[in-house]
Amino acid sequence: MINAATSRYAILLSCAAFVSFFLLTLPGAPLVHFWRLQERAFDPFFYTAAAIPADAMPAWLAEIGDETSLARLNLPGTHDSAARYGGSSYECQSLTIRDQLELGIRWLDVRLRYDSRGVLQAQHGRVSQRATFPELLADINAFLEANPSEFVLLKVQQEKSTEQTKFGASVERDLELSGANVFKRIVTSSAQLPLLGELRGKIMLMPRFFTVSFGTIQYEALVAQDDFQASIEQKRHAISTSFDSIAPVTALSAALGQKVAWIREAQRSPLAKTGAAELGL
Repeated sequence: MINAATSRYAILLSCAAFVSFFLLTLPGAPLVHFWRLQERAFDPFFYTAAAIPADAMPAWLAEIGDETSLARLNLPGTHDSAARYGGSSYECQSLTIRDQLELGIRWLDVRLRYDSRGVLQAQHGRVSQRATFPELLADINAFLEANPSEFVLLKVQQEKSTEQTKFGASVERDLELSGANVFKRIVTSSAQLPLLGELRGKIMLMPRFFTVSFGTIQYEALVAQDDFQASIEQKRHAISTSFDSIAPVTALSAALGQKVAWIREAQRSPLAKTGAAELGL
């Protein structure tokens, strides 16, 4: 989320082990949670979405006015959004990018490797995620074609390669070569806090550790609560501290593969009443 109160960027993230969903609520809205997650018998810490529920939220931004600033939106997102392969050490999501967007996700965390051919491949650690950057862009474009009221904040970072200069140039190349229908969606304005009406149907790029030649939100400008190597009690403290200090939203998620039973109680907590809780399952 971007923290309007302090006029600076603040997105609170948490790296849950394995399948990671981050669900934020809008102010005044009920806390959203997945009740259709199924526990895999062979791994008590691994959950997977069985199906997209009938009341998915493909167009929830349509209910918010065009004059709303990006600074006033709570945006749900997923960690390592394209990581669906490689087993429990690498698999972070059980749903495709398109299915995540259908469920209301509006912030994607995409990790790409610049390979020896100059191709940008989705990657998590040493495991290829069997998709190229243009293929991911095509999925996002198809969703926005069907849901023109929505937009996607797309964080991109380099994974398992060191060609930083070539990486940034390749990101721009793929955006430009992805076709007019995709490239027209890229926000190229230098305004970092546009209005929702200006963002509808668009993709706003958020580069990490590289730059592009058009307007973006740099990830390094964010204030992130993303401690993924904490014990449950340390995580609880990090959540409380971040909630109190920088933004009316925080992350409730597992850490180091530990199951967090108390996230089930989030609906009854004071955080839920503020529309400010983030779940990571």
